[in-house]
Amino acid sequence: MRLRIGLHVSCQPGKSFQNNATTLMALCLMSGIVVDPTMTATVSDVRRLKALEDENARLKKLLAEQILDNAILKDVAAKKW
Repeated sequence: MRLRIGLHVSCQPGKSFQNNATTLMALCLMSGIVVDPTMTATVSDVRRLKALEDENARLKKLLAEQILDNAILKDVAAKKW
């Protein structure tokens, strides 16, 4: 079970963080909060992950078909004609 907690970081007027993601990560580390790496992924990271998941699914399907073909060939070869 995952629990997501929203964290709002605000700045004083006239001040800003150079890198909000780094600042948030630092705050989480200091407070002992474990950050899920997928929560800090960029759009390109998410697209790459989706592409890899699609390729993985395709390869799993090919493997399953190959295993089935091998099992059929073994059954045919085992029978005496």
